[in-house]
Amino acid sequence: MSNTVLVDASSIAHANDNGAKLTVGSTQVQAVYGFLRSVRAMLNEYRGWNHVLLWDGRAQWRFDLYPQYKANRIAKTPEEEAEKAAYQKQVPIIRKMMQVLGMRQMLAQNAEADDLAGFLTRHLTSGDHRVVLKSGDSDWTQLVNPMCIWTDPIRDLRITHANFFEKTGYFSPKAFLEGKILIGDTTDFIEGVKGIGKKKAPEILAQFESVENFWRKVDSGEFTPKYVIHKNLASPEGRERFARNMKLMNLIDAPRPAASDLLKLTPSYNESHFRALCEKLNFRSVLRDFDTFVAPFKANAAH
Repeated sequence: MSNTVLVDASSIAHANDNGAKLTVGSTQVQAVYGFLRSVRAMLNEYRGWNHVLLWDGRAQWRFDLYPQYKANRIAKTPEEEAEKAAYQKQVPIIRKMMQVLGMRQMLAQNAEADDLAGFLTRHLTSGDHRVVLKSGDSDWTQLVNPMCIWTDPIRDLRITHANFFEKTGYFSPKAFLEGKILIGDTTDFIEGVKGIGKKKAPEILAQFESVENFWRKVDSGEFTPKYVIHKNLASPEGRERFARNMKLMNLIDAPRPAASDLLKLTPSYNESHFRALCEKLNFRSVLRDFDTFVAPFKANAAH
């Protein structure tokens, strides 16, 4: 691959699903329609680049390591359960549409899109290829480097190597990762080190450069913890929690997925098949100027 756009497919699909409801009969299709337009906009923005849609598998090893992982995402009411089911019904439709529009898609059964993004970013940028990350998940920010930028198409955010400190408050992606680990992640229900929040984490990293350096100074007697946050981080519990969160949240060092675990949804550009899907879903705005709409996908498939 040359210059590549890596897309957090689930993040983009969920964001569009949360918009105004769009139905065909009793079936919700707002995630499908919104995803289609979102990807088209990306193709127009980065013409001539490779685009790869990364989907979530189930990272069972994270649940084994931390059983509470993503416990907050379990539906608590029949209404929430119905909404989750309505979204899940749209995912196969999205994947099929992207397939017949010639889009590359990847899924690792025992990994998340985050893990795939981590490995692919490291692999591609080490070969001097430029990478653009498209995700509403700020965890991907840790993957920014001189050859890689993170953009959030949902909130119109853009973080580069040059503006990293200005946008994040951390002096490096590694410090950003360690700050996230200290704070925890409410989105994934991961508890951080007790007492360390969004204000104190950057201060600790700015003062000590890394958590490992903090522990080294504590253990050598060079630094004596006086404040509660320092005592918590220096404690066996704090060290254990940091180590656990590093395993859960570190995307920079994400391993190569096993070949047997990797599913590639082979692209097969087919305009007639795509037209039939649009007719079935009553996507009239697409059908009205069909050739213009599919032009970016056609160019990408020929690339």
